[in-house]
Amino acid sequence: MKNKIEIMTRASKWAIHTIQINHKYRQLLPLAMSKKNKHERSVIAIQQAKILKKYILSYMCYLFGASYQNCIINNFKIKDEKSFYKEQLINFFKVVKNYYYHPKQSMQFFDMARKFFGKKHKLVNSTIFASHMPKLNKSDIDILLDFFINYKKNPYISNIFHGARHYFHIEEQGFFYKLKGTKKESLAAKLLTARLKTIHFKNFKKSGLDKRIALRNSYFYLLIPNNYLVALFLKYQFESKIKKGNINKIITSNRDVLDLLVDMTK
Repeated sequence: MKNKIEIMTRASKWAIHTIQINHKYRQLLPLAMSKKNKHERSVIAIQQAKILKKYILSYMCYLFGASYQNCIINNFKIKDEKSFYKEQLINFFKVVKNYYYHPKQSMQFFDMARKFFGKKHKLVNSTIFASHMPKLNKSDIDILLDFFINYKKNPYISNIFHGARHYFHIEEQGFFYKLKGTKKESLAAKLLTARLKTIHFKNFKKSGLDKRIALRNSYFYLLIPNNYLVALFLKYQFESKIKKGNINKIITSNRDVLDLLVDMTK
């Protein structure tokens, strides 16, 4: 029987897996199919993965939403909010670190990386994890937690948080879970193209997911308001008289994930 730590780790693994699957299908596969040579593909792939590190405010909210829903599913009570979310964030970084050193253990390892990306195939597979291993001290983590707790009702943060809750529920108890039980040959295609219907929002009115977006692409969609989160964080930092530090170096990059330039609602 799984203990509480193992059960809660499921949310951390799920969060990095959904990030990884978006990176794989929205970035790596299109690059693999492009007419560029292996060297060009690898350079672009590594650059794209590195850019993802700037979204720490967004993926933190995403992780917390999944963790919260995981508690609901398993009937765990959250006694102290800050302690709970701190544990989840630290655990997430531990999971990511393990995948960085053992990328094949992750669910979305790109097996054909050597064929399409050449000599740098290991970096192509591991950089996504390196981008989610920020150099933070205890003070940085406390600042992130306080920011989330103070602004969790903000519409943009709420959309990501409840969007992750919604998606995690779908994976664990909803129609994705039921699809996985069918064991049909077309299962992979169904999981990649599945979209939500109005009925799926019944218990998740605050969800930031969109019926027009395939669930497997939803993480990148939820990143769109990230610049607003950055502005909100900088405002919070200024008003709270918090000195600029490691977090600022991470979030203030001007580069964006290339996929976000494409209208994913088409």
